[in-house]
Amino acid sequence: MKNRKIIKFILFFSLAILLSVNTFATNEPGVRSILVIPPVNESFNVKASDSFLSIISRPLIEKGYYVFPVSVMENFFRQNGLPTSHDMNNISLDKVREYIGADAILYTKIINWEQSFRVTYSQTKIRAKLTLINAKTGKLIWETIAKGKEKSKKHEDRSTSIAAALLTQAFRSSVKENLGFARKTIRKAIFETGLPDGPLI
Repeated sequence: MKNRKIIKFILFFSLAILLSVNTFATNEPGVRSILVIPPVNESFNVKASDSFLSIISRPLIEKGYYVFPVSVMENFFRQNGLPTSHDMNNISLDKVREYIGADAILYTKIINWEQSFRVTYSQTKIRAKLTLINAKTGKLIWETIAKGKEKSKKHEDRSTSIAAALLTQAFRSSVKENLGFARKTIRKAIFETGLPDGPLI
């Protein structure tokens, strides 16, 4: 019950913010806010969706859009009979407009979000399809493939024990490094592949 009250308050606060930006112009008429739907994760990384959701809001906000709080909306969906990302991705536009009021919806399919390890280096590969749809008309606003590949610096090792130590260290730091590269990859896709500026630019 307490969680539902918190969610209702945040949604009310979100709508208040939306009303405050109604005077701004945008390259996509009427699109001021974006609802990020939790991604469909086709990668081997079970944490890929959580990583994506932790980094997607900031570049969209910097691009000039209001973004509904991703964790709040994910909980909202779960509490209203949509327990999986596949369920959430199948929600109708009518329901989004009626219960959330978003102007646009961002759908994401994560294809790759992995980090592979070798004795002397690691390689990160990210590939995700981002699709932004007008929630009122169903019109495609923007679509792109966010992709990137990065290999860590190679170390010259003198013994197997040193290599093993480096591999252990790589595993411990992999989450942080992977997220940093993912952040750069997603930001590049948002700013360099034709997404129209939002009303807050």
